[in-house]
Amino acid sequence: MSESKQEPPDILNGHTLPFLVFILLTSFGNPPVIYPLKTFLAIGMLWYYRKEFTEFKQWQFHWSAFPVGLLVLALWIGFDFLIPQSTTGGYNPFTTGKPETDLLMVSVRLGGSAFVVPFLEELFWRSWLMRFIVDQEDFRKVAIGQFTWSAFLISNLLFGTEHGSRWLSGIMAGVIYSGLVYWHKEIRSSIVAHGVTNFGLGVYVILTKSWAFW
Repeated sequence: MSESKQEPPDILNGHTLPFLVFILLTSFGNPPVIYPLKTFLAIGMLWYYRKEFTEFKQWQFHWSAFPVGLLVLALWIGFDFLIPQSTTGGYNPFTTGKPETDLLMVSVRLGGSAFVVPFLEELFWRSWLMRFIVDQEDFRKVAIGQFTWSAFLISNLLFGTEHGSRWLSGIMAGVIYSGLVYWHKEIRSSIVAHGVTNFGLGVYVILTKSWAFW
């Protein structure tokens, strides 16, 4: 009797590749060209793989996404007062010496962080990884929001490490966004919440010149 052939892990797909390319380009630091490049490349890749995202057959999200996003924003900024971080570094888009170019750069940065990054990260962390941990052969067989302790803990610990020295803030944000996914059984609300957080943080960064957050 022949054994059934085991399928390879479903690792490289539309949920993972845009995020991985974005992270790869992030590793090059903050030259002015990098953020626009990785943002528009991510948009192109998300569009290319759009048919894979069955999560968006219906675009409905829960109103709770807005207060949840603001809660994460408040905690993210508040954690810096409790656990002081470096105030240097980060990304300052106002460095070209040309007002029109500066405005374009800050618009790309704010728009990318608020409208592109939430799709990349939620598709990777909450839609792919949390389900992949449950079923490595075909994560799509796992319902979005299906809870397991291993998926919850591993995904949020890794999400924290993505944020470097702000790993604790990252874990906190991941736990809250994951809670939204488990509550509503969809990732649309977590994408909206993530976008609210990032947009609010971007406005805070611009108004206070706290570039280290970027």
